[in-house]
Amino acid sequence: PTLAAEGKNHPERYASSFARFQEWLVGSLDQYKPELAAMAWPLFVHCYFKLVMYQPTATQSGDNQSLAAAFLERWGGDFRATQGAEMRSISCITQPGDLEHSDYAKLVCESRFLVNL
Repeated sequence: PTLAAEGKNHPERYASSFARFQEWLVGSLDQYKPELAAMAWPLFVHCYFKLVMYQPTATQSGDNQSLAAAFLERWGGDFRATQGAEMRSISCITQPGDLEHSDYAKLVCESRFLVNL
């Protein structure tokens, strides 16, 4: 089964998949890292939005912090310097309903990222 097929029932897989991508990126050959790193931002946004969409609330899961909030805290710092305005928009999206009301989320969900390799 693919992540897209299983993600709704297991949203934590989006976070673990992104972590594996980041580990793979760090271990890649230096000559390819800049091109591969260009894929990190769109993947980060996609995973975060899916976590917001499919996550159980913090009270449902028994945690004090939602999966999406933990993901944003763990990986968001990697993008604050280069994607500051976008990160500010993303940090305001914490509930599934926010995805429908955010202009940035609508733009991202209705568009494609252009990644030059």
